[in-house]
Amino acid sequence: MAALLASVGWLLGVALVAVAVDVMPLPLAQGLAGALAAVWWLALACLCGDILARHGRLWGLDQGGKKVTTSLEERRQRVQLCAGRFDKVLLSTAKTLKSKKATVADWQRYDRLLDITGRHDERRSAAPTYLEMLVVSGAWTEALALLARQRDVEPTWLPASPSLRLALARGIHEQEPKIAVGLLKDLHDRHPDFSELGDAYLLLAKILAEQFGLAGKAEQYLRFVESQCRDAKLRKQVADYRAAWG
Repeated sequence: MAALLASVGWLLGVALVAVAVDVMPLPLAQGLAGALAAVWWLALACLCGDILARHGRLWGLDQGGKKVTTSLEERRQRVQLCAGRFDKVLLSTAKTLKSKKATVADWQRYDRLLDITGRHDERRSAAPTYLEMLVVSGAWTEALALLARQRDVEPTWLPASPSLRLALARGIHEQEPKIAVGLLKDLHDRHPDFSELGDAYLLLAKILAEQFGLAGKAEQYLRFVESQCRDAKLRKQVADYRAAWG
């Protein structure tokens, strides 16, 4: 169609110019010929541009549009969710969580699916691993929400791993000092062989002294670190804390 219009337009233009040369002065005829040629080329360019805009992708031409950034698996899961096939998505998400590429978003999707499908026992049993992922990612708000949800069901619930307790306490002690104290206290009774026990109790002493004003209680933990830990760095921190709290 474009070729046909281009040929017809060119022939009509030539015919008009031929007539104009016979009836008009040469300068006017030349001006008319230039105007007709310009209009013809502009029309042809617009027509070709419209064709490319409509059908360029079929010819492998990049239109500069928004590219798909989501993976095929995620798009498939969205379709399955829209179809209400939650169990199918739950199985595929569970497989993803076992790989090293699992992200916080994957865990959040898995947690919501367990809630939607009513698998509350599985949801609670997966909470420690989910919490660990949140702590590693520094998602402290989500970690606190998960901890609060677990404690609503079991008021005394805390992560079993001492390293996870310490990492969580480090991340939240400024905004939630009371929870941080609960995470760190009595670690020597539950985990006497914990390699970072001295660091945990130094953090606990710091929270008690600086955020609760309990310097006397903090001193008890400083004494514990001083008597049980032989690390020179930890002992120096004990001395620095005592000097700071005077």
